Amino acid sequence: MSNIRSKIPLDEYEHQHEYGMSFADLMSTLVGTFLILLMFFMYQNTSQTQKIITIHEQQISNLKESEKKVERLIGVRESLVTELKDIFDKSNLNVSIDHETGAIRLSDKVLFEYDSDRISLKGKQYLNQFFPKYISTLFSEKTKNNISEIIIEGHTDDRGNYLYNLDLSQRRALSVSKYILSDEMSYFNGKDSIRKYLTSTGKSFSIPVLKAGKIDQDSSRRVEFKFRLKEEETMRQIQNLFKDK
Repeated sequence: MSNIRSKIPLDEYEHQHEYGMSFADLMSTLVGTFLILLMFFMYQNTSQTQKIITIHEQQISNLKESEKKVERLIGVRESLVTELKDIFDKSNLNVSIDHETGAIRLSDKVLFEYDSDRISLKGKQYLNQFFPKYISTLFSEKTKNNISEIIIEGHTDDRGNYLYNLDLSQRRALSVSKYILSDEMSYFNGKDSIRKYLTSTGKSFSIPVLKAGKIDQDSSRRVEFKFRLKEEETMRQIQNLFKDK
């Protein structure tokens, strides 16, 4: 064996030896680099996973908070509807209340002459009895901080031109708002304070009242009182967000 090895030229033997060491060093470097990269990507994946978990937990927290707000708003509205029903059931006023929304419907015959936007004497007397009861219920100690808007809506039947009826319904709603805030209106607590809550609008015959699938002309001619609670706009945005998903 020694004779065979001695036949290899020294310079060639050293060259092979150097080549062998260089290759081993290269392999060690590559393995080390691979391990570093592997650890880096594992760390990155762990970090990314943690971010996803954190975002998911935040979304769950936000959803639970939104659910609590919805439940609270529903509770406030249900309480107000119940109180309004109790108060007007005990009165001699003919009031129609929507059991879900709390919207109150007053027939146009109670407030106006046919095709007129001037409140009749009978209509003024009616509002003097109705509105103080209505507003005192909305702005009771336990619910006043939840009210964001009071809306007075005028509605007509579907006879005649849409734009003419739109104008009539708007004028009627505005006439009611003006009377409520006027000196003619019987005194009630907080008249000045409700100015910032009160709005009026006309709907023409875009939302008719149906009976047996047909438009009820008499019932469609009406003025409605509605209230809006704070945070309801946020709730609508949340609902729209879920609808888009």
